[in-house]
Amino acid sequence: MDLAGQDEPRGRGTEVRVMRDVTPPRIRLRYTLSGGGRRATSGEDDLSDMNYLMNPSGRLGGRYGYEKALLDDWFRRVAGSR
Repeated sequence: MDLAGQDEPRGRGTEVRVMRDVTPPRIRLRYTLSGGGRRATSGEDDLSDMNYLMNPSGRLGGRYGYEKALLDDWFRRVAGSR
């Protein structure tokens, strides 16, 4: 997982995570979906959202809001294809 933004030093040993359009969240998933005791499917996906700064749910989602929004979108896509 590569978190959205980039840590930048702000003096005296402190850092601030700065969000820019060139530093989107990236997540590589290996997954197995199952239900009723049976494996439905498995696979690998590389997730990223170059427009993450435009997603209002990411801004309101707390410390890892952009990453959560990225995973939520993936879950909706996968669940919708079943």
